[in-house]
This record gives sequence, C-alpha cells and structure tokens, in this order.
Amino acid sequence: MNYWKTCIEEAVSELGIQATEQQIKDLAEWVEGSHDNYGMMHGHDCIPNPAETARKEDARRHETEMRKAEERERLLKKNIASRYNTDVWVTVRDGGVEVERAR
Repeated sequence: MNYWKTCIEEAVSELGIQATEQQIKDLAEWVEGSHDNYGMMHGHDCIPNPAETARKEDARRHETEMRKAEERERLLKKNIASRYNTDVWVTVRDGGVEVERAR
C-alpha cells in the first residue's frame, strides 16, 4: 500500500488539500481496493478475457451464418438458372446488369 499512499500524499500536496495521516491512509486503501477491482470489472484478470471470448465467438458465428447465407444464395441462383434452362444468372441493380455463371 505504500505506492498508493505515496500517490495520495503527492496528489494532496500538489492540489493544496489538507488531509490527516489517517485520511491519506483511508484514501490509499480505497484507491488500492478500487484498483484491484478494476481488473476484475473489465476482465483483465480473467484468462481468457470473457468479453473478448464472447466477441470472438459472436464473430465466428456471424462468419458461419454469412457463409451459409452465401451458399443458400448460390444454390438458389443455380436452381433458378436451371429452371429457366440457362447457365447464367443475371442481376439488374441500380441500372447496372451483372451476369455470373450459375455454379
């Protein structure tokens, strides 16, 4: 706790605040406790960090869902092109025409 007590003493002195030794000691204990809890609050003390793990899992699920959606779109285009007896898929978007091979 000497580190935090020194920090509080310097802050009090720099700011021109009057504080007793007991008040400085009490403030140092509060700051030390807060610092200890900060790591737990933000997941820094957890290995792995639960927030980062959740973010990565969400990103992985999103990527998987995007791949599935793209595959469904590819199969739909292929089926429609097959139904119209053509091997291409034509998309008209914003006045432009896109042609791709039905895979």
